Amino acid sequence: MRKIIEYTLISADGVFADPAGLGFMKFRDDAYLRDGLGLLTSCDAMVMGRNFYNSGVQSWPNRPEHPWSDQLNRMRKYVYSTTLTDPEWTNTTVEAGSAVPAIRQLKQHEGGDLIIWGHTQLAETLMRED
Repeated sequence: MRKIIEYTLISADGVFADPAGLGFMKFRDDAYLRDGLGLLTSCDAMVMGRNFYNSGVQSWPNRPEHPWSDQLNRMRKYVYSTTLTDPEWTNTTVEAGSAVPAIRQLKQHEGGDLIIWGHTQLAETLMRED
């Protein structure tokens, strides 16, 4: 069975606000880039809610060629939303129903793990339900 991996950047004092502002980018080092990309490439798909999708679609598709943006744009993405209907980000599927049973089913499929970036409302819901 596939696993869901939550990848969250958090400060030592517990702050994980404003990921879309990308303020954390100035603190990246070679280990962060290597390990984060390794995790990202080991996953087959990303699962997310509409809020994370909205920030991601504004950032990643337009970035210059780079291993991180290349992987994010190439990989399958599943968005759980009742309001998003026409995704612009390549390889994105929108699921309008309840995320919990849909992701349970997705975990049963063959393939690599699934990733959630950030401790989002979706991640919290999945932790409560599973």
